[in-house]
Amino acid sequence: MATNFFYVYALKDPRTSPARAFDHFVTPDATKKYARIKEIIVTCSTPMADILVEDLTEAQALRMEAELISASGTIKTGGVLTNAVVPLSPACYASPSQAR
Repeated sequence: MATNFFYVYALKDPRTSPARAFDHFVTPDATKKYARIKEIIVTCSTPMADILVEDLTEAQALRMEAELISASGTIKTGGVLTNAVVPLSPACYASPSQAR
């Protein structure tokens, strides 16, 4: 049984690629992310949410999320992700044992 309750997920657009993650599907807001979800739904497709890594501590999840966002980039930085908030550098999320 998992002892950590954090995870990292990816929302995918099924038109271009073969949980809290699912909150984005049911909570309308004014973000680019929700606009993309709405656009997917309007074309009779279903957005996909994949849990990429689970059973993480909060620090591990924040670090992994930062690494993935950094690797893919946001629309604002020339990438493909619609994230409104870009996490700090992955190095900022090192666990106390890694920081020594």
